Amino acid sequence: MHQHIVRVVDTEVTRRPSDTTKVLDVGCGDGRLMDLLCESHTEPHGLEVDDSAVQVPTFYESTARYLSELRPEVDWPSRLHLASTGQPWPFEDESFDVVVSNQVGEHVKDMRFFMSECGRVLKPGGFGVHVFPLQTYTIEGHTGMPFGHRILSGDLRRAYYNLAARLGLSRIGPLRRLPDESASDFARTRSDYITHETANHTWPEVAHAAAAAGMTPSYRHTPGVYLLKAFGPDAAINDWYYRSPHPLLDAALFHILCRVASITVVIEKGSEFDADINAVWTLQTSH
Repeated sequence: MHQHIVRVVDTEVTRRPSDTTKVLDVGCGDGRLMDLLCESHTEPHGLEVDDSAVQVPTFYESTARYLSELRPEVDWPSRLHLASTGQPWPFEDESFDVVVSNQVGEHVKDMRFFMSECGRVLKPGGFGVHVFPLQTYTIEGHTGMPFGHRILSGDLRRAYYNLAARLGLSRIGPLRRLPDESASDFARTRSDYITHETANHTWPEVAHAAAAAGMTPSYRHTPGVYLLKAFGPDAAINDWYYRSPHPLLDAALFHILCRVASITVVIEKGSEFDADINAVWTLQTSH
């Protein structure tokens, strides 16, 4: 997934050449993506929330230590930032050329706020690359439970998880049932996690939130990560795919892949809208 994001960033940057590409990794976690972005000759910065169960309390110190050991020439503590959920990000307007995130969107409760902050910190002409699953995917990635994230009733979801645990169907995913964990405990804790720590969105919700923030959304590059997994990072098909846009291919595969796992959302700040169009529209509607 990280290699895919880096490839997308490299591809999009070549269309917008600049001396320095300053990148914000939202939900930077352990810093591995930031390390890869360094290899792409970008200047990565990281942001994490400090009030969520999604991230461990010691991540800031461990991430700074991890990156400092890999790249001691960089002042990583100055590039890592914390923010509370729902509060404006601690950056000035138009601070970054690129904003990226990996598996963050499914934890964002307020997608309009998230997109608004992306638009605020992006420079004119900047773009974002966000990889995360939509509500339409089949197997919830954290608990490994098919359709568990689509059940909105806590009682019904707990009953479903309890039954699945008793049938031995809760052994995949990072939050899978532990060997000595009871079925009822698994059902209660994992169901509450889905309720309070995830928020799966539909494509229209994501697209409308981006548009409301003044950005143009697309699911460009969505098949890329699946090509990387299927053929390996050195396959020639990857160079062919990432090198140029394939809107028809992306559209055809998007409606399949969004039911499998994550999609790729590319957002672009700025618009080709010409104010003169208003004059044309006014003239046409006046007749």
